[in-house]
Amino acid sequence: MMGHEGSEYGEREYPVLFSGTRVGSVRVGNFTGAHLSPEDAAFRRSLRRGVPAASAVGVLAAVVLSLFLSRRLSRPLRRTTDLAERLRRGELSVRIRERFGTNELDSLADALNFLAQSLEEQEKLRRQLTRDVSHELRTPLNALNALVEACLDGVMEPTPERLEDCREEIARLVTLTRDLERLSDLEGDVLTLSAERLDLAEAARSAARSFEPLCLRKGVSLEVRAEEGIFVSADGDKLRQTLVNLLANAVEYTPPGGSITVRAGRDGNRTRLVVSDTGIGMAPEELPRIFERFYRVDRSRSRSSGGSGIGLAIVDRIAAAHGWKILAESEPGRGSVFTVEFPDR
Repeated sequence: MMGHEGSEYGEREYPVLFSGTRVGSVRVGNFTGAHLSPEDAAFRRSLRRGVPAASAVGVLAAVVLSLFLSRRLSRPLRRTTDLAERLRRGELSVRIRERFGTNELDSLADALNFLAQSLEEQEKLRRQLTRDVSHELRTPLNALNALVEACLDGVMEPTPERLEDCREEIARLVTLTRDLERLSDLEGDVLTLSAERLDLAEAARSAARSFEPLCLRKGVSLEVRAEEGIFVSADGDKLRQTLVNLLANAVEYTPPGGSITVRAGRDGNRTRLVVSDTGIGMAPEELPRIFERFYRVDRSRSRSSGGSGIGLAIVDRIAAAHGWKILAESEPGRGSVFTVEFPDR
């Protein structure tokens, strides 16, 4: 083995053992740098000096990078944690407005903002419902209280007419609580529908018959125009409830001398149920709100007729559960038209 010119060669021998018995040896040798050229020696010295410096720079860079990344991650995490804590305390208007520049963190912020918005909307609905229910309960209860107190104080005689007034107010309370219960069931997470093949004409006639005495007393004409042999797939109870609520709404807002018409049949390739009246009608700006619970076009008129303000909200929930489309048209002084379109099966 040849060595470099002017250098010394050193060698060491190491034994190779197997199960405690020497079976061979390994010799390791190297050339010493005793006679390195000045350039080689300078290069070796520079390497020896550079390695610690490079290591220090690497460690410093790693520290700086870790601090940068930790701050980049910790600030968004602090913001999201703070938002979650404030939501827990009921501060539902808080939002994360800034963008963090990282898809995952921005997606997390968007998800929390959406959650906060949903919670805020639900809280507003809850408060509005509480106010509406309190208002609707307070009206008949105040009337009952005043009438009973007047009779007890001797200001009024408990005549049959006044007792009938009490009965009507109690009936309003019963109607309100029943409708609230129905609406709660319809707005639940799971609504069970018992679909069956129903004769639409017979359903329309049956619902209309139950309103004939009321229409007769009020002086309102009621007519059913239904094609025979038209069937729909629906929950029978829910379909009747839809018809009853639409008819109740029509009777409520149609003055004496007016008319109500129920049509059922095919219109082109669509199956439709239409309830129209010649009542007081509605302004265009009121139409988007008529399916909201407790919304009334004329609050004083509907109270006198015993309406709860929930009937159309129930119709809307039933239609949504079945996949029906419900349309409303109206014009002040000319009446309203409610159309239920059934999907083709």
